Amino acid sequence: DGGSVAGSTTKDCKNVVRWIPVSQALVPAGHPCLTVFGGHEGDVNSLRLDSSGEYIYSGGRDGTVRKWEIQSGECCLVMRGHKEDVICVDVTADGLAVFSGGVDETIKKWDAETGIELLSLVGHEKNESDYGDVKCVRISLDGQMVCSGGSDKTVRLWNGVTGALSQVMRGHSDEVFGVALNADASLVYSCGDKSIREWDTASGECVRTLLGHTEISIICLSVNEKHLYSDSFDNTVGVWDLKEGSLVRQMEGHTDDVNSVCELPDGNILSVSTDKTIKKWNPITGKCVNTLEGHSYDVSSVDANSSIICSGSFDGTVRVWDATVKATES
Repeated sequence: DGGSVAGSTTKDCKNVVRWIPVSQALVPAGHPCLTVFGGHEGDVNSLRLDSSGEYIYSGGRDGTVRKWEIQSGECCLVMRGHKEDVICVDVTADGLAVFSGGVDETIKKWDAETGIELLSLVGHEKNESDYGDVKCVRISLDGQMVCSGGSDKTVRLWNGVTGALSQVMRGHSDEVFGVALNADASLVYSCGDKSIREWDTASGECVRTLLGHTEISIICLSVNEKHLYSDSFDNTVGVWDLKEGSLVRQMEGHTDDVNSVCELPDGNILSVSTDKTIKKWNPITGKCVNTLEGHSYDVSSVDANSSIICSGSFDGTVRVWDATVKATES
């Protein structure tokens, strides 16, 4: 599959909302939503902000991966190659490559500049319900390792350069909805059956299992050196102490499924939900310090840096928000 041109230019994007002053946007003056990108034909399932803070990559139900330039407000690249929905995306730390996973059981590596498909990683299998979705994908900081989880209940490790499969880790009793790598990629965390599993990436062995959420599946993870943050269909965001392996706090405030979580540079946590909101949390106090509203349907994904928050939704849009908006704890 390598070498086939799958990229397109902005002329392929429909209804692109360009970057315009907030006072002229389709939001009230002073609203923290800075702009709205439209172009996906259907749900936006996943997104990632690149390390430069200049581009957003999103994956959608229309089977495309789209690259958005934040400053100009343009969709500057459309990557086509998946046969069905794109469920997850991630971008390398150097911003040179994008990985996406989908319903078609594949993970694809794309050149972030040209949109050329570089690799197609095939290995996830159909489960007993005939689903072979790749539910989640994460890349190590050096770009050498790709970690994925799927409907086949496995966590898989791949070589990010050659595409070779290096490990298949089995142990979850249900679909794997989320994976996260630690800083040196020596450990991977996975979730999906009310448990979080910690795996040694060298041996492929499960080191320990963390239990704490009570409902359905834990569906997304964000991890740093001391803590792990999870969200779940039990409407909560969990804070875990990695040294002790214990759930120390569950932050309550969402009124429906929590779909994605990420950590801000200042240590606060963002979560998004089927309740159409984005919430910012202080993980020490457990209090919600801000709520952002604007999406008209489920918010599926979130990523951020110190200045902006990016969210994707089943309303078909990607929104960019001001991350510096001050709020009073409540």
